[in-house]
Amino acid sequence: MQAQDYAPTMLGSALSGTLARLPTHPLDTLKARLQTLRAGSMAAGARPPSALELLRTIARTEGLRGLYRGLGVTLTLGPFASVLYFTGYEGSRDALKRALPGAPAALSHLSAGLIAEALSCVLFVPVDVIKERMQVQGGRPAGAGTTYYTGTVHAITSIYRGEGLAGVYRGYWATVGSFGPFSALYFAFYEAAKAAYLGQAGPEAPRGAAQMPFWASLLSGASAGAAASVLTNPLDLVKLRLQVQRGGAGLDFGYTGLIQGLRRMAAEEGLRAMMRGAGTRVAFHTPTTAISMALFETCKDAVATSMGRR
Repeated sequence: MQAQDYAPTMLGSALSGTLARLPTHPLDTLKARLQTLRAGSMAAGARPPSALELLRTIARTEGLRGLYRGLGVTLTLGPFASVLYFTGYEGSRDALKRALPGAPAALSHLSAGLIAEALSCVLFVPVDVIKERMQVQGGRPAGAGTTYYTGTVHAITSIYRGEGLAGVYRGYWATVGSFGPFSALYFAFYEAAKAAYLGQAGPEAPRGAAQMPFWASLLSGASAGAAASVLTNPLDLVKLRLQVQRGGAGLDFGYTGLIQGLRRMAAEEGLRAMMRGAGTRVAFHTPTTAISMALFETCKDAVATSMGRR
């Protein structure tokens, strides 16, 4: 396929990624705050706050602004990362299907998901580092020796000046190692749901870019996102801690990599800690993946139609 054949995918992904993030960003902030809690940081016998309790605390002490910390960099660079993500997925999937015509479809979907994540992490990792450090720092400076980010530009310049490019890309391989499996599972689940729907709909079902009605894409994206989120939560938790440690919140978990982080967390906090924030992660990814995929399919089809390709 020619590069211009992916124009609907590129435009559709940019629009859908932005629209899906706006209503769900507060859930991402809650997830980040919950995942940076440690057993050692709480009083003996104290339980970590629930998502609802934390939501109330943030709303009371920081207001709506606290829940939307880090949104600026997400809206600025996020659309470009989404273009790399979806275009990388579809391009890799199509290439793999041509190269391996007899292979199971799930193999192409899993592999393409991994490739798409590795490509898009070039932009997603800086976005995550900046966004997450702003999300976990709270409403006021934590004290001497820490950097309090007052905005997106300040966060970018502070991280780069203090830690260099390595700081901006902190946790790159951990991100690939955590979101790679997430993307692989997500696309495999989504494509399986799509195939099941189209098979049930029969040969007369439309085979355009959207292929499914909006509600079917919404449900397929939601179920795929929820399942992939639960299965990869431990990886995401360590990834987030790697990216925020020594950051604006003054956190240092002593993690040096994904595997070492998993082992240390299990030893210090127990296996149960690996699912910390899983509920808010599912609550965030379920609507985000549902909305983004349904809007992606719809926008992609609309762009293709306007370009005379449907």
